[in-house]
Amino acid sequence: MKKLIGIFAAAIFFWLPQMGSAVEIQGLYESEVPVTSQDTAQRTDAMKAALSEVLVKVSGDRAIGRKSGVAELIQNAPQYVQQYVYRNAPPAPGTVRTPATTSRVLWVRFDRDALNRLLRQANIGIWGKARPAVMLWLDLVEAGQHVVLGESTRPEWKEFIDQVAKTRGVSIALPVMDSQDSAAMMTVDLWNGTYDDIKSASARYPSEAIIVGRIEAQAGAFTGSWTLFEHDGQINWKSPAESRDAAVLDGLHSAIDAIAERYTSAGSGGGSLMHIIDVRTLDDYARITKYLSSLAAVERVQLLRIEGTTMLFRVDAQGGVQRLADDIRLGKTLVSEPVDTTNGESQEAAFRYRLLR
Repeated sequence: MKKLIGIFAAAIFFWLPQMGSAVEIQGLYESEVPVTSQDTAQRTDAMKAALSEVLVKVSGDRAIGRKSGVAELIQNAPQYVQQYVYRNAPPAPGTVRTPATTSRVLWVRFDRDALNRLLRQANIGIWGKARPAVMLWLDLVEAGQHVVLGESTRPEWKEFIDQVAKTRGVSIALPVMDSQDSAAMMTVDLWNGTYDDIKSASARYPSEAIIVGRIEAQAGAFTGSWTLFEHDGQINWKSPAESRDAAVLDGLHSAIDAIAERYTSAGSGGGSLMHIIDVRTLDDYARITKYLSSLAAVERVQLLRIEGTTMLFRVDAQGGVQRLADDIRLGKTLVSEPVDTTNGESQEAAFRYRLLR
């Protein structure tokens, strides 16, 4: 899967659309962990577990716990806690809350700035809160019948997928599966179609990435066949498993891994020169600097000069110009403009944006 992810990332490296479909994910630095008591030792263990979950969401990396220095960070989890509260966990669907069925969780919020600083020092990429909107078409083949999951067709599966999305810090949408979707599926072969076919079937659902999956029983086991479409690139893979749940889980995690890798490239990319045009007021300038500084990859923003209504910034960011361009594309503050190369500056040396009104 790692090799596939690398090929996929390389294939779309130079594709820079004007704007993407993004969702702002809230609560990335928060987590809830089941507890049975409020004693100090269990609270400390719960905070460690909560921080482990937060680091996966923030980095996009399920294996982050094995990276150098992260184990020590998790051991010191209480040092980075801003707030914690004990709560009653919501009852399971279809059950009535009673004293016997009530369970407790510890909700924890961690210090965003402290964690980001430590992750940067460890050369670990940070995934910002503006993340690609993800569309999922999932066919559960049961007794030879095709069941495409919709928002309300199988509530238990909707809950399962929502929980996976929550643990990874993404938003995954399912089709409504009304007459419009049914008509689209009659004219498009979702499991053998091109990117244009899939995009056409998904046109009513703004998305930056589209996952297409089919789960089938084979010889007492289950196999998931998956395709991830993002822009003009796609990857295909299988997820064999002993259960349908495990096949879906593995497929979704692999897709999210591939999406996350593009937006979490680490390493020092040096300074990128950025022209921003149509900057008219001091409020515009403040808005730009606040926005750029809020991007997870950005380490420093410096205004170099002003030429009329154009400002030239130097922006230091993890992953360099490509990572910065990807993060900006997901937002709604700046839109890419063609670079004027007549003055001798290359596309890589300087890139141009316009402030959106």
